Amino acid sequence: MGCWWRSPLGAFAVLDEWGAEAMDHREIARKVAAELGIDPLVWNAQAVTTSYERAKGRRAVRSDGFAAPVSRTIAAPLDVVFAALADDDRRQALKARWSTALDALEARLERGATDA
Repeated sequence: MGCWWRSPLGAFAVLDEWGAEAMDHREIARKVAAELGIDPLVWNAQAVTTSYERAKGRRAVRSDGFAAPVSRTIAAPLDVVFAALADDDRRQALKARWSTALDALEARLERGATDA
Protein backbone atom coordinates (compact mmCIF):
# COMPACT_ATOMS: atom_id res chain seq x y z
CA MET A 1 0.00 0.00 0.00
CA GLY A 2 3.00 2.31 0.15
CA CYS A 3 3.11 5.37 2.36
CA TRP A 4 -0.58 6.25 2.09
CA TRP A 5 -0.61 7.64 5.63
CA ARG A 6 2.08 10.28 5.00
CA SER A 7 -0.34 12.46 3.04
CA PRO A 8 -3.64 13.48 4.62
CA LEU A 9 -5.45 13.20 1.28
CA GLY A 10 -3.93 9.79 0.65
CA ALA A 11 -4.81 8.63 4.15
CA PHE A 12 -8.35 9.99 3.94
CA ALA A 13 -8.92 8.26 0.60
CA VAL A 14 -7.75 4.93 2.02
CA LEU A 15 -9.88 5.41 5.15
CA ASP A 16 -12.91 6.16 2.97
CA GLU A 17 -12.24 2.92 1.03
CA TRP A 18 -12.25 1.04 4.35
CA GLY A 19 -15.63 2.54 5.23
CA ALA A 20 -14.18 4.54 8.12
CA GLU A 21 -17.09 6.99 8.04
CA ALA A 22 -19.21 4.22 9.57
CA MET A 23 -16.57 3.28 12.18
CA ASP A 24 -16.02 4.80 15.59
CA HIS A 25 -12.68 6.33 16.64
CA ARG A 26 -11.38 3.13 18.25
CA GLU A 27 -12.20 1.00 15.19
CA ILE A 28 -10.47 3.42 12.83
CA ALA A 29 -7.37 3.74 15.04
CA ARG A 30 -7.08 -0.04 15.41
CA LYS A 31 -7.43 -0.55 11.64
CA VAL A 32 -4.78 2.11 10.95
CA ALA A 33 -2.46 0.54 13.55
CA ALA A 34 -2.98 -2.92 12.06
CA GLU A 35 -2.29 -1.72 8.51
CA LEU A 36 0.85 0.16 9.62
CA GLY A 37 2.05 -2.73 11.79
CA ILE A 38 1.95 -0.57 14.92
CA ASP A 39 1.82 -2.50 18.17
CA PRO A 40 0.93 -1.21 20.68
CA LEU A 41 -1.49 1.40 19.38
CA VAL A 42 0.44 4.67 19.57
CA TRP A 43 0.19 8.31 18.61
CA ASN A 44 0.67 7.84 14.82
CA ALA A 45 -2.54 5.83 14.47
CA GLN A 46 -4.36 8.24 16.77
CA ALA A 47 -3.07 11.25 14.81
CA VAL A 48 -4.23 9.82 11.48
CA THR A 49 -7.61 8.92 12.99
CA THR A 50 -8.17 12.28 14.69
CA SER A 51 -7.16 14.20 11.55
CA TYR A 52 -9.61 12.14 9.51
CA GLU A 53 -12.42 12.71 12.02
CA ARG A 54 -11.78 16.48 11.99
CA ALA A 55 -11.72 16.59 8.18
CA LYS A 56 -15.06 14.75 8.10
CA GLY A 57 -16.58 17.08 10.70
CA ARG A 58 -16.90 14.32 13.29
CA ARG A 59 -14.49 15.86 15.79
CA ALA A 60 -14.22 19.55 16.55
CA VAL A 61 -10.98 21.34 17.21
CA ARG A 62 -11.15 22.93 20.64
CA SER A 63 -12.33 26.50 20.27
CA ASP A 64 -9.56 27.75 22.56
CA GLY A 65 -6.82 25.81 20.76
CA PHE A 66 -5.12 22.59 21.76
CA ALA A 67 -4.30 21.38 25.24
CA ALA A 68 -0.72 20.62 26.20
CA PRO A 69 -0.70 19.02 29.64
CA VAL A 70 2.27 19.88 31.78
CA SER A 71 3.53 18.36 35.01
CA ARG A 72 6.16 19.63 37.39
CA THR A 73 8.31 18.04 39.99
CA ILE A 74 8.54 19.81 43.31
CA ALA A 75 12.11 19.76 44.53
CA ALA A 76 11.20 18.91 48.11
CA PRO A 77 10.53 15.80 50.16
CA LEU A 78 6.89 14.79 50.42
CA ASP A 79 6.71 15.54 54.16
CA VAL A 80 7.88 19.12 53.48
CA VAL A 81 5.21 19.56 50.81
CA PHE A 82 2.45 18.28 53.12
CA ALA A 83 3.72 20.46 55.97
CA ALA A 84 3.59 23.47 53.66
CA LEU A 85 0.01 22.64 52.74
CA ALA A 86 -0.97 22.36 56.39
CA ASP A 87 0.64 25.65 57.48
CA ASP A 88 -0.94 28.75 55.93
CA ASP A 89 2.11 30.97 56.55
CA ARG A 90 4.55 28.47 55.05
CA ARG A 91 2.20 27.77 52.19
CA GLN A 92 2.01 31.44 51.25
CA ALA A 93 5.80 31.82 51.49
CA LEU A 94 6.41 28.81 49.29
CA LYS A 95 3.54 29.37 46.88
CA ALA A 96 5.47 31.74 44.63
CA ARG A 97 8.23 29.15 44.29
CA TRP A 98 5.97 26.16 43.81
CA SER A 99 2.80 27.86 42.58
CA THR A 100 1.48 25.67 39.77
CA ALA A 101 2.63 22.36 41.17
CA LEU A 102 1.42 23.18 44.68
CA ASP A 103 -2.01 24.29 43.45
CA ALA A 104 -2.40 21.07 41.47
CA LEU A 105 -1.39 18.95 44.44
CA GLU A 106 -3.73 20.85 46.74
CA ALA A 107 -6.62 20.37 44.31
CA ARG A 108 -5.94 16.62 44.17
CA LEU A 109 -5.89 16.43 47.96
CA GLU A 110 -9.17 18.36 48.19
CA ARG A 111 -10.75 15.90 45.75
CA GLY A 112 -9.61 13.09 48.03
CA ALA A 113 -6.95 11.69 45.68
CA THR A 114 -4.80 9.26 47.60
CA ASP A 115 -2.17 8.67 44.94
CA ALA A 116 -0.57 12.14 45.24
